[in-house]
Amino acid sequence: MKIMASARGWLKGFHILFSVLWTGAAVCMMLLSFVNGHITNGDELWAVNRSLKLIDDYIIIASANGCIITGILFSTTTNWGFFRHKWITVKYIIMFAAALLGTFVLGPAINGMEAISDQDRFTALQNLKYIRHALITTYIGSFQTVAAIFMLFISVLKPWGKKATQNTSTKKVC
Repeated sequence: MKIMASARGWLKGFHILFSVLWTGAAVCMMLLSFVNGHITNGDELWAVNRSLKLIDDYIIIASANGCIITGILFSTTTNWGFFRHKWITVKYIIMFAAALLGTFVLGPAINGMEAISDQDRFTALQNLKYIRHALITTYIGSFQTVAAIFMLFISVLKPWGKKATQNTSTKKVC
């Protein structure tokens, strides 16, 4: 099933919107995760961690899901397809890897940081579980931010072209 040009334009607009929201929120979260070294009291620590959790819960999750849904709609309703172009396949791999890392690694770490800092306030900085969560958030969050930026550039540059396919009707038979 193919869609009309006007619908394709709306779909593209929403896909770009979701990808920009995801990337922008990821950059904000990465910057906030680096603030932890400059916190002077427990209320500040909890506020930063609460902010990370809110950005993750309300922007990252929604925009990542929006990218996945609009990407799948693009692949199924236009000639782009899922595997026709190498750059689209690479984007899907990165997108699903980022979504899985976010769901099963980064999200729980952010939730853990917020919960520990809410309870322990400034002494959370000496809590080994909190420190582990903070390291995960910094490193995995930085990786996801770079991955999101990379996906944006892949979408603009469209490198690598189409995948090679053999046309059986033009093959010579010896």
